[in-house]
This record gives sequence, C-alpha cells and structure tokens, in this order.
Amino acid sequence: MHPVHTVLFDLDGTISDAAPGIINGLKHAMEKIGVPVEEDHDWTPYLGPPLPDALRDVHGLAPARADAAMGAYLDYYRSRGLFENELYAGIPELVDDLRAQGTTIAVATSKRAFLAERILEHFGLRDRFAVIGGARADGSGGRKHEVIVRALDELGIDHDGRGIAMVGDRAHDIYGARNVGLVAVGVRWGYAPPGELEAAGADLVVDTVADLAAALLPSPA
Repeated sequence: MHPVHTVLFDLDGTISDAAPGIINGLKHAMEKIGVPVEEDHDWTPYLGPPLPDALRDVHGLAPARADAAMGAYLDYYRSRGLFENELYAGIPELVDDLRAQGTTIAVATSKRAFLAERILEHFGLRDRFAVIGGARADGSGGRKHEVIVRALDELGIDHDGRGIAMVGDRAHDIYGARNVGLVAVGVRWGYAPPGELEAAGADLVVDTVADLAAALLPSPA
C-alpha cells in the first residue's frame, strides 16, 4: 500500500469490541417496545451500520416504533452499554506508533460522536485522535461517507483521497471510503461475515492488528 499521511478509524469492531453493550441495549429496546426476540437472534446486521437504519430496514419497524426503540436503546447505552466494551489488543500501540511517525489519525464512526468521545475517554485514548467524527447528537448524518467528509473538513484536509486511508470492519466502511475516494482497508477481527469486505471492494483486507501495522507503518530501513 502507498504511504498514507492520514488514517481514519472506525470504532466498533475496529478499535474495540462493542458488541456486548450494543446487543444488550438492543434487547432492552425491543423489550421496552414489546417486540419479542428469539434467544438466538442474529444481531450481526446491527453491528456497524447506523442503528436507526437497521431498526427500520433489518427489523422492519415502522418509523415511530423505530424512534421509540432508539430512545430506549440510548437510555441503556448511555448508562451501561458503552462500558460493556473492550479494546482489541495492539490498537493503543498502533495508534501511538502512527502518531510518532507523524500520521494524522481520527475516528469516523456511525455512532453518535458524543458517545464515541465517552468511549475513547473511558479507554484513555481520546487525546490520541485529532478528530472524533460521528453522527450528530440527534443521530442524523451517520452514514459513513457523511461522517468521513465531515471529519476531513474538520481536519482541514482535501477530499482527494491521496494518502488517506479508512480502516473499518464492515462493508459500509468500505463503501463510505470508496464513495469519498479514500484507500479502503478492511479488518477481519470485527463483525463482518466471511467475504463481506472483499465483496465490498476493499483495497486491502488484514487479519490482525500486526498486519494492519505492517500496512500503515513504513518498513525499517
């Protein structure tokens, strides 16, 4: 991969395993609105894309009911769910190594930005990122290409894509990067089913954090 000067990281499934808190929040939300859910329900489609879209498109909820579910989810997630979360091993070290070589790093997540800020503060990583890009407080503007464009604007970087990589674990990360013209890097330790990242057109797919470091950091002289 060509050298990059800026790296945008997805959050859930890329920096940390947020699935337990998200799934518990969704179970809470469905209970609150009276929607029965099987014990073995597959929550994978919710892990990554904007949740309001998933509630409508995946679970088939009408807009008013989806809004009620989202409100119940946020009540749970703000107080408990965001802490039901664990960093992937090696990510803090990679972030520090990127910063040490002068790479600009930022977050671009479909999660509401204020929640992403709280999560990164919880892990002691907030000050590592120049920008925390996410959906607005009301949940709007959370599609990945929208978040990427706003993050690049805040960084003061042209959207020409040269030297900029988007790193994420789901197809929507890849589509968002390609929509804006960035290098799209997929990571397999997140939530994508086998083949999803390749089918989405990722420029590179890596298996481990060490592989990602090898792609993003220059080789020793």
